[in-house]
Amino acid sequence: MQKLLSYFCSSVMKKVFMAVTGLLLCGFILTHLAANLLIIFSPENFNLYGHKLTTNPFIYVAEAGLLVLFLVHMFLALKLTIENKRARPVKYAMKRKNTGKGATFASSTMPYTGFIILVFLVLHIWGLKFGAVYSTNFDGIE
Repeated sequence: MQKLLSYFCSSVMKKVFMAVTGLLLCGFILTHLAANLLIIFSPENFNLYGHKLTTNPFIYVAEAGLLVLFLVHMFLALKLTIENKRARPVKYAMKRKNTGKGATFASSTMPYTGFIILVFLVLHIWGLKFGAVYSTNFDGIE
């Protein structure tokens, strides 16, 4: 049992869990994008989708799940960063060019892009979920 616990607490498994949560969050983003593309084809269906989405009682379960995914992803990112800094407190003397191994531009800018996404997400939720509410009559539209 101790071996199994140490395996799930290893650095590799933390990275696997972080990758899985990142993929699930990307899946949500793609689904969200696809649903928002409804506005191109039919603004009425887009409004109906938005209405049905916000009046669905399971939306709170989905939001809680997304919040857990975000928090786990951010917690693992911070924990792995701290563990990496503790494992090697002295920086490398020279940064090697990418030779197929090591850091790429995308991986080295992830902390910054992650923060930008977090700021956008907070502003997006603040403006659209807790922003102005417009009452629309959806009677007869099913």
